[in-house]
Amino acid sequence: VLKRRALCVTELTSQLGISQSATSQHLRVLKDARIVKFQKRGLHVYYHLDVQNIARIHKATSKLFGLDGD
Repeated sequence: VLKRRALCVTELTSQLGISQSATSQHLRVLKDARIVKFQKRGLHVYYHLDVQNIARIHKATSKLFGLDGD
């Protein structure tokens, strides 16, 4: 869902069909894992993918599991 654009919790809740509490809990885990970033805009907090860190995670796990071609 966040691949296309940054969304606030309310928009994510609506698109995912889960409670705001569950959405916030998932976002906290993803933020702690540095998979999503956030930006405050007025009263809302918008979440988007941390593409650079996801690429680093992908590279590290590929290397770990021998999927990097080496």
